[in-house]
Amino acid sequence: MKYFENPKSKKGGFNTGFYITVVCCLVAVGAAAWFALSRVGSSPTQKEPPSSQITPEQSYNEPSDSYNDNTSSTQKPSTEQTQNPVEDIPYDETENQPEIEPIQALIMPVNGEIIKNFSDEVLQFSATYGDLRLHTGIDIAAKNKTAVIAAGDGTVKSVEESGAFGKIVVIEHRDGIIFKYCGLDNVTVANAQTVKMGEAIGTVGTVPCECVDEEHLHLEAYKNGSAVSPMEIIGVLE
Repeated sequence: MKYFENPKSKKGGFNTGFYITVVCCLVAVGAAAWFALSRVGSSPTQKEPPSSQITPEQSYNEPSDSYNDNTSSTQKPSTEQTQNPVEDIPYDETENQPEIEPIQALIMPVNGEIIKNFSDEVLQFSATYGDLRLHTGIDIAAKNKTAVIAAGDGTVKSVEESGAFGKIVVIEHRDGIIFKYCGLDNVTVANAQTVKMGEAIGTVGTVPCECVDEEHLHLEAYKNGSAVSPMEIIGVLE
């Protein structure tokens, strides 16, 4: 009787088919892997994330001027540090100003009590005339022959004599102030002569219009052409 051969009965028949199957699977897996890799390699470059998504480590910053332990750059000095400091010194208006010498005050031409004051509005009694009249000067008590000195530096404008006031020396002092020294005797200056403060210009004599009064020097002062009290000028610094 002829028997048919069983394929499974052949040595190694089952093992060969199994190996074939495994090889096919490996080939399939390798092909899939190769396809995936080729997709990744051919994909376009990934776009950069929006600026809002950039982390501080990804953004570029200018080097900071502040001190940083992790950097070796030297800190830049501030503008205030590089400039020379300016001291807060108040401005002195007198600095570098030319020195102005003070103007010497006028002095009394004689030492004595004022026995009659200046009055260009109120009438005063005149013992010599026995009436009331204005008195545009001051009377300074002084004995006859007492030295009369210039009240300040000036120039003699005139040396004259009148029936009412006797011998008169007119001196122009500073700022156009004019003094009239009335009732003099023994005048020692001349017209247009320059005099210094304290320099003798004559002696006390007689004032005819005031001859009944105590011996004195009659002194008048004029400023800007108007009579003023000599006491408003004597002893005043400007």
